[in-house]
Amino acid sequence: MRGCMMNRQAKSAPAHRVWFVAVMTILVVTFVLDKPAYSARLTWRLNVGQKMSITLERTLRQSVADTEWTETINYTLTWVVDAVDEVGNMTMQQMLTSVRHVLSFPGDVDITYDSSVEGEVKGDAAILAKYWVPFLNVNRQVILQPNGKLTIVSADDLTRKPPAATPSAIPEVQDWSDVPQALVDQTWSLPERDLVLNEEWSTIKNLPWKDQENALELTTKYRYVGPSTLDEKSVEKIDVVMQWQDVTTPASTERVMIDRQAGGGGLYFDTSAGYLVASDRTQDLTVRITRPDRTGQTVDLATSLEMQVQPMASETPERTEP
Repeated sequence: MRGCMMNRQAKSAPAHRVWFVAVMTILVVTFVLDKPAYSARLTWRLNVGQKMSITLERTLRQSVADTEWTETINYTLTWVVDAVDEVGNMTMQQMLTSVRHVLSFPGDVDITYDSSVEGEVKGDAAILAKYWVPFLNVNRQVILQPNGKLTIVSADDLTRKPPAATPSAIPEVQDWSDVPQALVDQTWSLPERDLVLNEEWSTIKNLPWKDQENALELTTKYRYVGPSTLDEKSVEKIDVVMQWQDVTTPASTERVMIDRQAGGGGLYFDTSAGYLVASDRTQDLTVRITRPDRTGQTVDLATSLEMQVQPMASETPERTEP
């Protein structure tokens, strides 16, 4: 009798184990399915009185026919938050505090303007100084939206024409128009919603060339990668790819066409601190310029841009919750 009972228990044991495994599998699957996907909202949240320092380095290498040169611009901006409204828009004072602009030519002496160097600026560097000095150490009121869009409230001086005379060593194709705009457009624009892993989105911007308002189309593609680290700091990372497309223009005008392109970059956002801590991008282009008289030229361009944002020492900022 006892042996019979033990035999029945032995036979029922596998059935109990199968039942247990089945129940655990259901629980695990249910937990996984019910667990929300990782998401993050990347919004700027600066506080009244907070001070930030923004450093940028832009390098542009150009090659046209037998001429090559490299342009490097380093500049530093400061932000001081004056007010934050009910929807989180931050009104700030922005100041360009330093700039170093260098033009380098193979086998020749660099042309350098450095705002930190005292004394009279002479030679070709004086033209660079004439362009930058009006922007230095001048407060401009700007508005930063939570999505990163930055607007200069009074931008009259940003429409100022560059000097009519350019240094003899600086090639005529040097484009000055985007230098002040670089003080505006480097914070990027982020979606005002929660982002899930691998979510993608894009923006399109039309750009002018000479007298043509929409000669080029720039598509910026973003992909939210998720949590990452930068200099041992926890950040949220976004991969960026920029694609250029030339737009068909009348045959009677000069036309710019993109023959080759490559490049990309990344954004690194600190959600706990409420700001973009860094961004970087590189772009490699071959541009072909054709004219109505069938003449033209090919320009090779290689650009890089790095930005870093960090808080400055100041009194404890007033906490503002929109």
